Amino acid sequence: MERGGVRIFRKDVDSRRHRLHSPPAYALEEATLSELAAARVEVVEVAETDTGRVLRAPLRSFAEQGLPVRRGGFEPQVALPLARWQVEDPSQGALFAEVSRW
Repeated sequence: MERGGVRIFRKDVDSRRHRLHSPPAYALEEATLSELAAARVEVVEVAETDTGRVLRAPLRSFAEQGLPVRRGGFEPQVALPLARWQVEDPSQGALFAEVSRW
């Protein structure tokens, strides 16, 4: 997807099932991150279907601030702690800057 000339990867998730608890984070497989970089994606967007929240982070944040995750039965992943995401929460009615600020 592209918005305002910025390439975005969007993933719909159920936060109760997909969000890591320790540390609180969202993770993507290392292979997926490589594919996104090759496709020149600039922003990762996670849409929580259960809460309505949308979290956004620059793809480069996974390399710069991500944590390697190795869990049994899953491919190697990189987790980006929730504190590193911009959160848009429609229940709070706040206005957020466009992703182009990155």
